[in-house]
Amino acid sequence: MRKSLREDKHRIVFVHDASGLFAGAPLNLPGKHYTTPKVIEEVKDRHSSLLLQFALNSGKLEVIEPQGKYFRKVEEEAKRIGEIVALSSTDISVIALALELKDKDYDVVVVTDDYAVQNTVLHLGIEFLSMKTIGIKKMVRYQVYCPVCGWEGVTSLKICPRCESALKRKPAKS
Repeated sequence: MRKSLREDKHRIVFVHDASGLFAGAPLNLPGKHYTTPKVIEEVKDRHSSLLLQFALNSGKLEVIEPQGKYFRKVEEEAKRIGEIVALSSTDISVIALALELKDKDYDVVVVTDDYAVQNTVLHLGIEFLSMKTIGIKKMVRYQVYCPVCGWEGVTSLKICPRCESALKRKPAKS
């Protein structure tokens, strides 16, 4: 069953990928913090698991599964900007939750060190906070291509539709 978001809206909420949880950000940053079930599944080591349990038990962190329509919106945008080949299903779930919260008039900051996530959220008008990296400096659009047969195009696939090799990406020509 989907957990509903609280009605009392804070000015800023944080949505975490695994890097934010590993850094203990929900315990160190003020405000309300959210993540998705897919991120929780990635937390395996003892130290991070203890931080996670404390954040959950203290009410600082809530786990919410985003609505399906937000997954589709994120996938469409990631495809448009060429990031789809760099995003995992967990990354997409984090961005989908951030987009859903933004649509509910929260000021959202995604806590991530993943450059593809950072680029995608910026394209969606959402801010990010890096924990251990500098973060990206500007938004980029990528061209998806096959390094084996040379196919180029816009696709949601991660493998080449021609030769079935893994697709890569390169900055698109302006």
